[in-house]
Amino acid sequence: MARAGADRLGESGQTLIMFVIAMAFVFVSLIALVGDADTMMVHYSRASALALIGVQAGASAVDLDELYNHGRRVLNQGEATDRCNTAAAPTPEFQATCNVDVVTGTVTATVQESVSLPVPVFGLQAPISVTRQGRAVFGGAAPG
Repeated sequence: MARAGADRLGESGQTLIMFVIAMAFVFVSLIALVGDADTMMVHYSRASALALIGVQAGASAVDLDELYNHGRRVLNQGEATDRCNTAAAPTPEFQATCNVDVVTGTVTATVQESVSLPVPVFGLQAPISVTRQGRAVFGGAAPG
C-alpha cells in the first residue's frame, strides 16, 4: 500500500506541465492567425481603394469628340481602360484588369495582389482579389 502512494507523489506536476505546453502552442497559433489576418485586412483595404480609384479614373474618360460634335455622352473606351489600369495598379505588386462597357458607361476594375504573410502558418503567400464597378456620371439633362 505504501508503494502506490510513493508512485503518485512523483507524478504530481506532470499534468500541469503538459497543460502549459499545450496552452503555449494554442497561444502561439492564435498570435500567428491574428497577425496573418491583420496583414490580409490591410492589404485587402489597399487593393479595394486602388480598385475604386481605377474605376473613378476610368469613368472620367468622357469621349469629348462624341459629346461636342454629336451630343452623345459616352466613354472613350481606350482612354478609360488606360486610365483605369494606370490608377488601379500603380506599382508592380498589383495586377489590374479593367473592363469598359461603352453602351452603359460602366467601368469594372479587378485588382489582385499576392501578399507575403508575416507568420506563414497556412503558406508563405496569400492571394487577394477585389472587384469594383462604377458608372460615368454626366451632368445636366439627358439629350432627347
